[in-house]
Amino acid sequence: MATPEFVLKLRRKIGHDLLWLMGVSGYVEDERGRVLLGRRSDTGEWAMVYGINEPGEEPADTVAREVKEETGVEFTDDEAAFIALHFVNAQLGGEIRDIYDMTYLLQAVFRIVCDEYGFCPDSESLNYYRFVTHLKFYARRIVSGEGYGDEDGDLLDVVRFKYPKAYACADKIRAYVQREKNFHSGQNELLYLTIHIARVMEHIDDKK
Repeated sequence: MATPEFVLKLRRKIGHDLLWLMGVSGYVEDERGRVLLGRRSDTGEWAMVYGINEPGEEPADTVAREVKEETGVEFTDDEAAFIALHFVNAQLGGEIRDIYDMTYLLQAVFRIVCDEYGFCPDSESLNYYRFVTHLKFYARRIVSGEGYGDEDGDLLDVVRFKYPKAYACADKIRAYVQREKNFHSGQNELLYLTIHIARVMEHIDDKK
């Protein structure tokens, strides 16, 4: 990895004094579990992709940029969003294993939604960010084993009748979570999942 230009400019001013910089590292894994590494230009050794944050650059953006520069692999918007979410979760604290579990769960949920509708949500929309925020707390409840609270079956019946496709998608998510995490998603979980899916995938707010 070549030394960034801004670091060279700093060095010309401060010489060899101690310089604190933020850096990141990451790797690319395919569906078979194979990891894509980069070869260091200085030692020739294989290593995870790493790099230094540019001034004002968020860590998640640095990971995406360095992976593209070093390996040619470009993250999709959804993948970049999950990297950002991983950093946010880490900043909020918690066990590393729980953070990985939550991130993996969110990725699985989005795969179910994209497969069910045949396309993925608009990552630039406000409803998308609302959905991601809801899923983050949903994943936390799953990992911690905490329920949502009081059940509202009557309202769920109304929403299920009004948005059958979104409900079917939410029910597939419920079944996946039950199968993979042995977590029971109650009626309230289904209710809010259905509403968020309908908003982000069927643009129900735009039809009012």
